[in-house]
Amino acid sequence: MQTEKIVAMVLSIAGMLVTVISFQARKKHTLLLFQTGGTALYLVSYFFSEGGIAVALNVVYLVRNVLFMAFQDKSKALLRGTAVCLCVSYVGIYAVYAAVIETQVSVILWYLLPVAGALFGTCAVVCGNVNALRGWKMGDSVCWLAYNIHIGLGALGGIVGEVLNLISQTVGILRFRRTGKLAKEEQNMAGESKEHEENK
Repeated sequence: MQTEKIVAMVLSIAGMLVTVISFQARKKHTLLLFQTGGTALYLVSYFFSEGGIAVALNVVYLVRNVLFMAFQDKSKALLRGTAVCLCVSYVGIYAVYAAVIETQVSVILWYLLPVAGALFGTCAVVCGNVNALRGWKMGDSVCWLAYNIHIGLGALGGIVGEVLNLISQTVGILRFRRTGKLAKEEQNMAGESKEHEENK
C-alpha cells in the first residue's frame, strides 16, 4: 500500500474518533469545537487520498465552524446570512469542479454527495437546538458515507467514522431527549410540590 494511502487512513481514523466524540457533547460550542478538530484531520486525509472536491469543501467546513462559534451569540439574521453565503460557496465549488477541473460525468455526479452533505451540515450549525443539530448532521453523515465508500480504502476512517457518527448522533438525540424529559418532570414535580405547600 502506498505511503499516502496509509497516512490518509490514519488521519481519517483520527478524524473519525474526534468527530464521533463530538456528538456526546452537551453544549453546541463544545460540539462545534470537536467538529472543527475532526474536520481538520479529515481535510488532510482527503488531500492524501485524492478526494478532489472533498478537500475544498472541508476547507469551507473549517471556516464555517469557526464563524459559527464566533457568531453563536449574535443575531439569527447574521447566522442565516452566513449560512446562505456558505451554501452558495458549496454550489460554486461544485460548479468550478464540474466545469473546469473534472471532465468525467460519473465523477461529477459523485461530487453531488459531499455537496449535499455540506448543505445538511450547514443547516445543522444554524440550529439553535443541539438535538436538531444532531438530526441535520445525520443527513450530512449519510451523504459523506456514500461518498467515502465510493473513494475506497483511503477513506476507510471516513467510512467507519460516518457509520459511528450515525450511531453517536442517534444515541445523543435519545440520551439528551430523555435527560430533557426527566428534567422537565422534576421541574413539574417541584412546581406541584410548591403549589401544594402554598395551599396548606
